[in-house]
Amino acid sequence: MTRYSTIFLRKGGYETLYYSNEILASGEPAIAVDSGILKVGNGLDVWSDLPSVGVPSNPTAVSGASGILNMVQITQANYDLLDPDPNTIYFIV
Repeated sequence: MTRYSTIFLRKGGYETLYYSNEILASGEPAIAVDSGILKVGNGLDVWSDLPSVGVPSNPTAVSGASGILNMVQITQANYDLLDPDPNTIYFIV
């Protein structure tokens, strides 16, 4: 049986998320789209108090690199019709 899930990310600019003082629900992801910083809520702390997940995207350190700004869930058939965006991660389902 095929199961489909949609993952929603809270997103915004770094400053907006930092100063919003909103508590992220346990397991709720939030990403600062201008810096690539990803954090996952614990149900207790605001975004600014949570540790970052992994390493933020830093395209300035690598010549010709670009940062990830978007994540998309897509079928293989639809992906095959695209001209992929270098700033997007595609999840093929």
